[in-house]
Amino acid sequence: MVDILIRNGIILPMDRKRSVIRRGAISIDDGKIVAVGRDEDVCKEFTADIEIDASRHIVIPGLI
Repeated sequence: MVDILIRNGIILPMDRKRSVIRRGAISIDDGKIVAVGRDEDVCKEFTADIEIDASRHIVIPGLI
């Protein structure tokens, strides 16, 4: 269980490959990012107290 799960967003992890994760998710626990990846993968591993639907939004993990 994590504090916050941001789901269904377009994730820009800002890596060297300039990756784009469509339908991505970010899990946050105790103010720290603990996972970034495809929504289906992250949601298999984590449940959250608060879920935020980021559909049609761009999310940049370092700027949360």
